[in-house]
This record gives sequence, C-alpha cells and structure tokens, in this order.
Amino acid sequence: MKNYKAALVTISTTLAAMLLCAGVQANNKPVTIKSQVNELIKQLDDKGQPKWVAVAPDSIVPGDRILYTTRFHNNGVESSDNITITNLIPAQVSYLAGTAQGKDCDIVFSVDGGKSWGKPEQLQVRAADGQWRAAQASEYTHIRWQYQSVLAAQQGSNVSYQAHLK
Repeated sequence: MKNYKAALVTISTTLAAMLLCAGVQANNKPVTIKSQVNELIKQLDDKGQPKWVAVAPDSIVPGDRILYTTRFHNNGVESSDNITITNLIPAQVSYLAGTAQGKDCDIVFSVDGGKSWGKPEQLQVRAADGQWRAAQASEYTHIRWQYQSVLAAQQGSNVSYQAHLK
C-alpha cells in the first residue's frame, strides 16, 4: 500500500521550499509573488483525447506529475521592469524537460545550485569518469525566468514548470 502520509509530507516540504526559494527582483517596485503546487492528472477531453489537468494535491505519491506555478503581480502605480524569478527545483522532484513556460520570458537553468546559468544545450556536468557530458533535465537544480517586457501597474503574469515526484 502506498504511503500517502509520507507523500503529503514530501509535497508540503516541496511547497515550503518553493515558497522560500522562489525569488523575484524588480528594481525595488512593489511586485509580489504567489507560488502554487498542483498535481497533474490525465483526463479525456470532449473528443476523447487525453490531456493533463491541474488539481489540488491531496495525495501525490512518487511518480506523480506536478505543476509548479509562480504568479507575479505589480501592485504599484508605476510599471515595473527587470523582473527575474528564480525557483529552486526541490530535491524530491525531477524536472520534466521542455515544460518550463513563461510568456515574454527568457528561461535558463542551473545544474550547480544557481552558480551558473544556461540554456539546456549549454549545460554540462562532470560524469563519474571525470569527463564532461550534456546535463540531463533531471539534474537541473534551479530555473530562472527573466521577464523581457514591462509589467504595467496592477498587472500580473505567471511562470511554471512540471516535474515528477521521485
């Protein structure tokens, strides 16, 4: 039998880590962030085609697919630019390649705890034999979104990525 209590503790720890580590910088403007974790389940649409649907995470267990969303909002009276959002990828999950999204965002990744950044094809890790090799998506430690637009007063947007619970 699956241990749902342990899975809920894991997802709670993951959410707490995300809330603590999701950072936003916006030239000292009043930009706020809100992070959310949802389970993704497969359902059939009206045409019988499978699609992923985000639901409240009441019983996430290893192998389940998770959607992490960070919403950012400009609560000020002036536009805000130079917005950067950095999210830790919790150790309990593996990032799913190609799932990071963010309208008007340049998205980069880190494999070394946020010390250096690059596009997936630029990232390398040292293999056990000492040779450098291309990093796998499951080895990413952080995701960074650089918002490439101006966020008008009282406007917001969001960024997201998907992962599997280990």
